[in-house]
Amino acid sequence: MLYHANSAPTADVLFHCYEDKGFKESENIYVGETGFSFVIRSNFGYGNASYLQFRATYNTCKLYDYEAGYQKENWLPIFKFEPNPDNWDKLFCKIEEVFIQRESWNCNSLTKFLIWFDSEFSNLKEEELEKKPNLIVGQISTALHDGIARSMSFNPMLKPLLIKMCKVGLKIIRKKTTGDGFLRLSEENRKKGMDTIYDFLKEINHEYLLFE
Repeated sequence: MLYHANSAPTADVLFHCYEDKGFKESENIYVGETGFSFVIRSNFGYGNASYLQFRATYNTCKLYDYEAGYQKENWLPIFKFEPNPDNWDKLFCKIEEVFIQRESWNCNSLTKFLIWFDSEFSNLKEEELEKKPNLIVGQISTALHDGIARSMSFNPMLKPLLIKMCKVGLKIIRKKTTGDGFLRLSEENRKKGMDTIYDFLKEINHEYLLFE
């Protein structure tokens, strides 16, 4: 349980709420030996610029993050509350909800991402894909970077989505670099994307897709 009430045993209290104005960020708060930890960040007293946020990590996987840039890069949800004392309980309840789901969080998130990616990119023409090559290849690299995608490839509903995503990545990577600025796929992203897709296809015995 994530104790936060003043009545909880002192030794079991993980965090105390407050009404302090200005920027505050807690240290990493660990929940026993579970591998789960969270950080709370607040900035009270600044009107619309005020915030009450948290990020959560399970082992080495970020489940929630309050940095907008990280959210855009890795498709993690941002969770915020209107910063007033009445919303502390809502914040703690959400942290506890994430804690309970920690074992399946990444699988659920990746499933949603695959469905979204398929609807957004799988049927686009090459000229449309060329408008954001670094974004798309970066998302593919993130989705395939650990063993979760491999384990999900055994699911007959998700495997086709993983294959289609890899095909989109290969189509972009093989395209000759013609764009300028953000339209140009960087060599770093090209190499990282190719290595990641190759490793994944090799693990699931689908290397033949590299030669289609």
